[in-house]
Order: sequence, then C-alpha cells, then structure tokens
Amino acid sequence: MLKRLPCSALLFLSITGLSFTSAAQEIAAGINIGYATFNLGDLKEFQQELSAQYPFDAHIVESFPGYLNFSASILFVKPTYYYGVIVGHTSTAGRLSYSDYSGSFTSDQLVGINSIGTSFALNLTKKEKTNIFLGGQTSFNFNNLVFNETIIIGDTKDTNTVSFRSVNFALTPFIEVQQRVNNLVLRFNVGGEIQVPGDLTSQENNEVYLVNSSNEKVKFNASGLRMNIGIAYSFKK
Repeated sequence: MLKRLPCSALLFLSITGLSFTSAAQEIAAGINIGYATFNLGDLKEFQQELSAQYPFDAHIVESFPGYLNFSASILFVKPTYYYGVIVGHTSTAGRLSYSDYSGSFTSDQLVGINSIGTSFALNLTKKEKTNIFLGGQTSFNFNNLVFNETIIIGDTKDTNTVSFRSVNFALTPFIEVQQRVNNLVLRFNVGGEIQVPGDLTSQENNEVYLVNSSNEKVKFNASGLRMNIGIAYSFKK
C-alpha cells in the first residue's frame, strides 16, 4: 500500500537525486576493517640511503610493513549490482635506530593515508542470501609522510620533524562475498590496489620535493594487497 511521504522526505529525495522507482533498490551503510600491504619501493630505498648517511651504524628496525586499514561506505544496492562511496584510512612506518653507552638515536618515518572514492560491483550469483561480486574501486589518496628524529645524549634530548605530502589516484579490482542476515550484510573482499605514483612535496613549501642521493624525486606508491571484512545495515525499500 502506498503511503504519502512528508514534505521533508520529498525535499531530501529531490536534492540528493535518489530514485526509488525501480525494483528493490536498497541503501546500505557499513564499516570495514582489514589489512593492507605497501610497495613503497622508492621510500624503502630512501630509508636505506638515510641509514648510511649517519656517522654511526643506524639499523633499519622497521621498513613499512603491512598494517590495518579502516573504512566506511554507503552503497546503493540493486539485485544485479551495487555502487557507492567509500572513505578510508591506513598507515605504516619505518624506523632507524642506534644506541650505545653515550646515548640513543631514532629516526621514524611515519606514513598516513586517507582516501575517498567510489565503488562498483556486479553480482555474479544473484542468490537470496549468499552472493559473490566482482568489482572495482577508484580513489584519491591523500598521503602524509613525517620524518621524526630524536637524539638523546645524557640528559639532553633533541628532536627534529619534517613533513611531506602527496596525492595520487588508485584503482582496486576486487572480489567480494556477501552473506545476508535479515537487514545485516556481512562482507569479505580481497583485491589489489594499483596506484599512480605521486611526488612528495614539503608541507611548508610545495616547491620543495623529497629527493634521493641522485637528486631524483622520491615517488610515493603504496600499491599492494587490500583485504577487508565488514558489516553493513541495509535500509530496504
């Protein structure tokens, strides 16, 4: 039975452009947690160069390992496909370290990645409860790199911080399994993110680039595995 919508709801639909006139469109809002790996080849090479420039034997303790990622999404779901928007965050880090009787030294390279993008996937199985999707995600990644050095000699502590940033585009093909439990949708997907490498510029001056010992720009490329599990709530028509 049709029911009259209040004026506020009609205004919302007209502003957002959402259409509920076709069969069984749903809106699903969800959160995800997962695991990401990072190529970061230029940055790993730069870290090796950095360790060699000090007058002491600074060891590489950590070199940008895989880490957790977090995301939230709003999906518009049809019987044969879905599309939507997704925002996410992940991070990783590198560390150089040295210590002896006189004091200690650490150099942290902290990476933070915030992303916003769109997602689209085709329903390959079209079952009522369990479905397999094949899809892709496009995103813009806003990357921050912070070099934080700390030297402690006796009671004296000295710190130095330098920050860089980059923006790059990424494409992530993925395969996903969904399980429906009433209005809840359990999701698992795995894919590979392919990034267009971006230049790293100083946070204080866009004309200043991070360069290696050969005076070549260090590129930021965090391509790698992306794996997520999540839960969404479906607002059915």
